[in-house]
Amino acid sequence: MFPRLDMLEIVVVDDHKAVRSALKVFLSGLGAVVHECSDAYHALEVIIRHQPALVVSDIAMPDKDGFELLQEIRSLDLSQKVAVIAITGLSRPLDQIRAPSAGFDALLIKPFTPDALLRVISEVLEV
Repeated sequence: MFPRLDMLEIVVVDDHKAVRSALKVFLSGLGAVVHECSDAYHALEVIIRHQPALVVSDIAMPDKDGFELLQEIRSLDLSQKVAVIAITGLSRPLDQIRAPSAGFDALLIKPFTPDALLRVISEVLEV
């Protein structure tokens, strides 16, 4: 049984529609309000507008990658700190080292299980 995420605002950023859709279906089913974004530019607009508690972002995206998105999120003047979880299908050792030092709250390597995602969400949001 998964914990409820009632009304938790989450922004999912991934250039692959199948990943975004799967995350939205799963997290929405637990009560979260999920906003899908296909790129970092749209994600920033949504983050500013909705000020979510959590962003789940792919690292490897065209134009602006997850590291650049993270820097921009951290520079925003938001009313609350936004937790940012990096997800990547590229299990390069450099990304695994760079992600925490860049300021991501956690890193998940694709494919990951629903249990792993919820464990990380619980850790970063302390719920």
